[in-house]
Amino acid sequence: MTASDGDDGGAASGEPGAAAGGARDASASDGRDGTAVRAEPAQRGLAVPGARGSGVRTAAAGLLVVAWLAAPVLAYGAMITATPFFGELPTPEEQRDASVLALSAAALAFGAPVLAWALAGRGSALRVVAAVEVTLAVVAVVVVGGMSLG
Repeated sequence: MTASDGDDGGAASGEPGAAAGGARDASASDGRDGTAVRAEPAQRGLAVPGARGSGVRTAAAGLLVVAWLAAPVLAYGAMITATPFFGELPTPEEQRDASVLALSAAALAFGAPVLAWALAGRGSALRVVAAVEVTLAVVAVVVVGGMSLG
């Protein structure tokens, strides 16, 4: 607005900062009674719950948390594919398929929760769920590895 529009920069009202060319100090006071005004979360550099993009990241993290549930299914498929049936050993193609399924299960079991943790916002419950998922994956690897080696 220009001065001809009726905006005198607050000089007529005696607002703080009016003598400095109309610049108002919004962070120090609200300009009326001199009381302090708190900065909005976006002004302090914090994420605003309804901010653009935060919903997409949270949705992606939620999908990754749910996708983690497919890792045991892939691992089971790898074990079944590599298991000899009625004394017949698996073919090289079945062994290759079992290896692909096992690597996919491992990548999903560890990768999905880590990526979900990175996408979830600070203080999000999804971060806790992702941490629990990684812990469960490590425990499963230790238990299965201990049983197969012992």
